[in-house]
Amino acid sequence: MEFMTTVFQGTAPAAGSAAAGALSTAELISGGVSNFALMVGGFTQGSALKTQAKYAELQAEQAHVQGVQQTNDVRERLLRTLAQNRAAGAASGIGSTSGTVVAGMDEARAQANRELSVVKGDARLTELGLRRTASDLKGQAKVTNYGTAIIGGMGLAGLAAKRARLGSANGGP
Repeated sequence: MEFMTTVFQGTAPAAGSAAAGALSTAELISGGVSNFALMVGGFTQGSALKTQAKYAELQAEQAHVQGVQQTNDVRERLLRTLAQNRAAGAASGIGSTSGTVVAGMDEARAQANRELSVVKGDARLTELGLRRTASDLKGQAKVTNYGTAIIGGMGLAGLAAKRARLGSANGGP
């Protein structure tokens, strides 16, 4: 019986060490997979933010084009109004240089200028707001990507340090 106790006692530390080594290897693999998943998620989020920034830039361009179209519409309405005033004046026998016709045309121009100012201002504000959003999203994407790289690198360094500790504890490199 004493012989059996000695044999089992001699193998117990070796079996425990092998089990600990297998567990530590599993922990390293699990940590590596977790770190990789974290990095993929972070870089995916950064990519999504870049896509949102591009979309905001496209919306800003669209707002600019809409503003140009709206100003063109206002100018077109002004030209039609001026032509109608001239035609109405000519049809009633009033010359286009008459005070009434000129006053009507001046009022139409003033109203069109006010409307142009509002349309241009609204379009510019919308465009600038969207460009600011795009810039903010680009900044967030950079921070996300840099942060992901740093955290991922720290995770890999931690895994490498753990592997080195395990190797030295088991008498390996």
